[in-house]
Amino acid sequence: MNSGRRPRDLDILGIASSAASVPAASEGSPEGTPSVAPLPPTPTVGTAPIVSIAGQGVTQPAQRRETIYSVNARRCRAWKGHDRDLSWYTPERCSDLIESIGATQQNEAAVARRTVDDPNFDFEIIVGMRRRYSCEYLNKPLKLVLRELTDQEAFVLMYSENKDRQDLMPMERARSVRRQLLQKIFPTQEALGQSIRVSKGMVTQMVRAAEMLEHEWFTKLFASEIVIPVDPAYKLAMLIEAEPKAQAVMAAARNLVKREKHRQMTPTAIMKFLLTAPERSSMDASEGGGSASVPTKTPFNIGNTDRMTLTRNAKGKVTLAFTRFSPDMEEQILAAVRTALKG
Repeated sequence: MNSGRRPRDLDILGIASSAASVPAASEGSPEGTPSVAPLPPTPTVGTAPIVSIAGQGVTQPAQRRETIYSVNARRCRAWKGHDRDLSWYTPERCSDLIESIGATQQNEAAVARRTVDDPNFDFEIIVGMRRRYSCEYLNKPLKLVLRELTDQEAFVLMYSENKDRQDLMPMERARSVRRQLLQKIFPTQEALGQSIRVSKGMVTQMVRAAEMLEHEWFTKLFASEIVIPVDPAYKLAMLIEAEPKAQAVMAAARNLVKREKHRQMTPTAIMKFLLTAPERSSMDASEGGGSASVPTKTPFNIGNTDRMTLTRNAKGKVTLAFTRFSPDMEEQILAAVRTALKG
């Protein structure tokens, strides 16, 4: 049975502050479960690929015999190259694992390595953070195998395990790839690409797309960063290198937020709107006398309580909007229109 609580997100990633430190191994653990309790060695076939030295590619999965350990899930943190977004760690999004582990047992061990000089955590998870969350949620021990891996080898293993998972979003992968370079795990994009058998061009695309996440004016358009499509984000990153185009894109983004139109748009539609912003701006400038024009709005009173708004765009098109429009208002509406024409 679970404890009825949701594991703390900061504990999940292993960045809990000292004010909210992780309990000792015995707290919150199933009764009688030590921090590390080895289970009988069992053969594992094809679920834990042997990783070659980074830069030489990934070897094919091979049968190996490893010791599976039963540990306190709360003594495990994510490793620094962790690729999943925090939004994955909820009872709803881990319901499949919670149900299966709760009903039977954890069928596939996580892959981890021992931490160094960290009093709060004994292990860092390379593969299996959703399993780790589910076990903590259920207050069950987590099964894992321990590997001695460099950071480069850990990334190659994580990437090879997750590359075919449909639930991992492309932007999560892009963000993870950029993180490896920022943390100097790989010296160059080319070295990273070789390690996972991805072209340098594809690595560049992922890195540039992930760089867009640094712009608040951009990310606030989306419900979550991970839903942003990678290819359009890369094209946008290239587009805004030119200052005039960047200004047009940012103005379009601010306009969407101001009118709250982005809330009704899909991520793909938002990206298309931003990518075409410079073209629209140029068209407005050429048709508006040399500078992009903002539509002007002029209000007119209709009687004591109603109003007519006249909107004129850069092309001279006029639109009338009324707070109320009915036959009994004919004279008042016509009077407002006459006033607008005189203006």
